[in-house]
Amino acid sequence: MPQYRGKLGCEVSVEVGYFAARVAMINSPGTNISDLKRGKSYIKLLVMVTCIADFVQ
Repeated sequence: MPQYRGKLGCEVSVEVGYFAARVAMINSPGTNISDLKRGKSYIKLLVMVTCIADFVQ
């Protein structure tokens, strides 16, 4: 079950959404934080965020 649920700008604040995106990147399969800190490997990660229709920020 996802830890963070809801739409950005309605049930979820921008700060919580930013933190949730960071957690998703860190917990994604194949991510090795020590390699990221050394700059030896790069990962492209696409994270989709659901927000309310009139959200602008």
